[in-house]
Amino acid sequence: MSGTAEHSIPNKNFMTMGANLLAKAFFEANRTDAKRCFRELCDGKRIGLSRVVMDDKSTIDVLLAMNCDEYCGKISFSHFREQLRLLLKRFAAALEKDEPLEVLTEQGGASSVFKMPILHSAEEQVNALILGWAATAPGQLEFRLLYLDPEQFRVDPPEADS
Repeated sequence: MSGTAEHSIPNKNFMTMGANLLAKAFFEANRTDAKRCFRELCDGKRIGLSRVVMDDKSTIDVLLAMNCDEYCGKISFSHFREQLRLLLKRFAAALEKDEPLEVLTEQGGASSVFKMPILHSAEEQVNALILGWAATAPGQLEFRLLYLDPEQFRVDPPEADS
């Protein structure tokens, strides 16, 4: 039986793994299954994405959670998928251009986020989405889709001289 161990995965590989698992769950899966996963996330549940077997034969169960407390408006599956598509597109562009991947880590290292928010406007509402993660238990990794207060990204236009 495979056990668990601590692993250090380079940010590039980690982002690629997260993007691939999210794409599989919400874009490659049939719409009914993807929508069921979305509803479960909206209800505060965690969903299983995959069991990853590492080089040393240990395994990591990868889960997904979502925090939409800061979501502006009524969250819908269509808007969620578009926001996720934009986030994955941003990740792909950063990886393709070999950009440095900024990671913000909570004090104590309990959880982290890729410092790559996307802003999406729909129905006169702006929302900000990022991907974070935490090792929630031995052999378990939880990706977290987090909606942030979009006001912190507001850029006011410069005042015109009179």
